Amino acid sequence: MDTNDFDFKKELLKMSGILKGFIICTGALGLMMFFVGIPEIGKSILSMAPEFDYCYYPWLIFLWSCSIPYYIILFFAWKISDNIGKEKAFSHENELWFRRIFVTTAAGVIFFLIINLIFFLMNMSHPGIMILSMIIIFAGSAFSFCARVLEKMCSVAASLKEQNDLTI
Repeated sequence: MDTNDFDFKKELLKMSGILKGFIICTGALGLMMFFVGIPEIGKSILSMAPEFDYCYYPWLIFLWSCSIPYYIILFFAWKISDNIGKEKAFSHENELWFRRIFVTTAAGVIFFLIINLIFFLMNMSHPGIMILSMIIIFAGSAFSFCARVLEKMCSVAASLKEQNDLTI
């Protein structure tokens, strides 16, 4: 491919569009999971074990509340995608969005862990659920760490870009 044929702006707009499509699909799948899948799974569990009826609504409300940071993070990702389309991929603004993703994810993981422990201590959870929750906590922690690394990389790249722009 000849460098003259490569249109950087066009590629960034294309990448931004793909990211936005992914964000929309992720949001739609999240809606289906949180508001259709989880309630149906809960009802299925209740039909097999009606003695856990008292646990259904607290768990449902807890899992629905876990969707709040999920959608906040999708909003932040949308803003990053917007900046990529505006040729501001490595900017201090994106550094801020990545920092917000890091903080929101970390807070969501801590919230998930604490409520899981409370439910376990109140005998509203099974040890197997606690073990499965650790997988979610690990994945959330890894995602939070990745957001932190991207924040630092974006900061360094933005600073280098500023220095380069000032150089004649």
